[in-house]
Amino acid sequence: MELCGVVLVLAALSFNTILSQDVAGQLNNASQLISVIAVFRHGDRVIVNPYPTDPYRNNSYWPAGWGQMTNLGKLQEYNLGKWLRKRYDGFLPANYSEKDILIRSTDVDRTLMSAEASLAGLYPPQPAQRWDSDLSWQPIPVHTMPEKEDYLIAMKKSCPKYDVLKDKLLKSKEFVDLNYKFRNLMNYVSKHS
Repeated sequence: MELCGVVLVLAALSFNTILSQDVAGQLNNASQLISVIAVFRHGDRVIVNPYPTDPYRNNSYWPAGWGQMTNLGKLQEYNLGKWLRKRYDGFLPANYSEKDILIRSTDVDRTLMSAEASLAGLYPPQPAQRWDSDLSWQPIPVHTMPEKEDYLIAMKKSCPKYDVLKDKLLKSKEFVDLNYKFRNLMNYVSKHS
């Protein structure tokens, strides 16, 4: 299993329930946002690898290259950042600070670009952070680690327990029965895609 994505620690939304007293002395419950963890995948991309009989395996159909972001994908991620800004404005300061946010991505071009595009929408530079008057963008760090060591997002770091559980699943009666039931479909798909 692979999750190719970006984690923006700003998941579940965490709320802290606060008991307060109203004017009449009655206890009221009020919720206060404490933290946000946004997990999302990359924007639209080109296929990662063509299948053997793919009529579009000619790279000229995909000028950015296999598995790379499309312009639509870049725009989707930028708009996601703008949406996050609107959604969490006030909770999240307008000025970028490494103390307020941590961005983690898999070590894959499309996910790194997705993180950068969403950050461009989330943190348009405020006047004090503007370093080029012609560019409404600021560099923000995106943290990553080599895929083979990534146990959190890419999940490609070796895990013996996972291997045992996966092997157990593949040998289970339910899994074997499903493979047998859909063998004709699997053979068709394997041949034509």
